[in-house]
Amino acid sequence: RALFKVNLGLSPNGDLAKLERIESEDTVSDMWHRVAMSSSNKEEQLYALQQSIMLLQSPQLRVKKIESITRFAEWLFINQYPINDVLDQLELGFGYCCWFEK
Repeated sequence: RALFKVNLGLSPNGDLAKLERIESEDTVSDMWHRVAMSSSNKEEQLYALQQSIMLLQSPQLRVKKIESITRFAEWLFINQYPINDVLDQLELGFGYCCWFEK
């Protein structure tokens, strides 16, 4: 339903908020990523990608969080955001790598 709304240009936020109450953070994060990739609006894509990263909080999902941050940095680069924003995200991902090794 959320993807259908995105394709119609409507906000999927309400549907995904409901999903957060019944599904795992991993599943909801994947759904936010799918929403981002289905949207044609860059601001919506940006918001959805940020949501997909923010939801990944548990230590068991640390590798997925790092991968998501790296994909987000790539998206920023492809969409011509400032290079410093891209580098900040890569640095954040690298920081998670170092922090989780301890």
